[in-house]
Amino acid sequence: MAGDKDQKRCMNGDCRKPEGSSRYRKIQGDCKAGGKDWSSLADQTICDACYTRFLKRGRLGVTQAQHKPPPPALRRCTYPGCKKPDKSRQFTQILEDFSAGGRDWSSLAGAVLCRACYEQFLKRGTLVRALSWTVPPHFTRPEPPPFAPAAQAR
Repeated sequence: MAGDKDQKRCMNGDCRKPEGSSRYRKIQGDCKAGGKDWSSLADQTICDACYTRFLKRGRLGVTQAQHKPPPPALRRCTYPGCKKPDKSRQFTQILEDFSAGGRDWSSLAGAVLCRACYEQFLKRGTLVRALSWTVPPHFTRPEPPPFAPAAQAR
C-alpha cells in the first residue's frame, strides 16, 4: 500500500504542483491499490492528485483536457457531418493517446472536433447523430380555421 508523508515533493515530472499538495504518498513496491500495477512507481513519492490520477487511469501523464486548445488556424471541426464546423466556442484536438470517457478515440487521432461533436462522441461513441424523430401525419393537428375578426358591436 501507499505510505504516509515521507517527502514534501512529488516525483512525477508531469505534476502541475509538485510542492503544492497537502498530502504526499510514498509508493511501496507491493502496492495493488485500485487493481493497478504500481511497480513503475515503487519507492517514489507522489502528491495526492497524482496518486488519484494513477489510481483512476493507471498512468500519470496529463489528460487531453489539460492540453492547450488548438491554434486559431486549426479551430474548425474536421468531422464532415458537422452542421456548424466553425461556430463553436471550444475545439479539441484528439491526440493518439486520448482516452476520455472510456471510448476508443484512435480512429479520430489528429482530428479537431467542435464541442458539439466532441460531446456526441463522448456520450454515444459515434459522430453520426440519430435521425430526428418526425411526427407521423396522423399525429398532426388540423389546420386552424382562417382568422376571422370578431364581429364589431353595432
